Amino acid sequence: MPTPVNVIFIFAAALAAALLGVWHARRRAARRRGTGPLRSLVILRPCPEEWSADAIRGALTRLGTVPNTIDEREDPRTGASFVRVELVDGRRLLFIGVGSAYVADPAAIAAYAGNARVRAALSTHTAWSSIDLLGGCSDADAAATVMPFLGQLVAALNDGTALAFHRRDTGAFAVAEARTLSALERGDIDSAFGRPNRARQGTVGTLA
Repeated sequence: MPTPVNVIFIFAAALAAALLGVWHARRRAARRRGTGPLRSLVILRPCPEEWSADAIRGALTRLGTVPNTIDEREDPRTGASFVRVELVDGRRLLFIGVGSAYVADPAAIAAYAGNARVRAALSTHTAWSSIDLLGGCSDADAAATVMPFLGQLVAALNDGTALAFHRRDTGAFAVAEARTLSALERGDIDSAFGRPNRARQGTVGTLA
């Protein structure tokens, strides 16, 4: 006859198995929905800079989008700052600020030797920020609404210190210049970064 300890152990094991099954089911469902890769724009910076909740609120308001909640956090171990925003339409965004290089691998930097200005930005930046969409989306939604919106938001928050921008879902980089910023302001993500080349999609550096 099972002892009380054995009964508790068996129950805990069954519960853990059930939760693991739910987790795998959610992952399979997410893949079926075509949530795709992380939709994110990264800003390479010459020095660390934290996101401001007031600046984020102002930029969203200028774009005609109302934030429902804004929650600021900081990682005491790394000093990285985070601002999580939920919009009234249900979309969730994560703003990240990190005081270390985004791309520190010399081989990854050398891969962009054909573009001296991108290579210079990769070689000299010491910090980065990003705006991520939480929850994922399909490629169609990314092209039609999500990436154009993230581009407009990056442009609205631009303070003139950016060295370059990086599109994580395609691996593309763009120098922070007037042409790029004008395209981002219009939501013309393809003009800013070039049309996605599926054969070259991916990320580079320490976060790949």
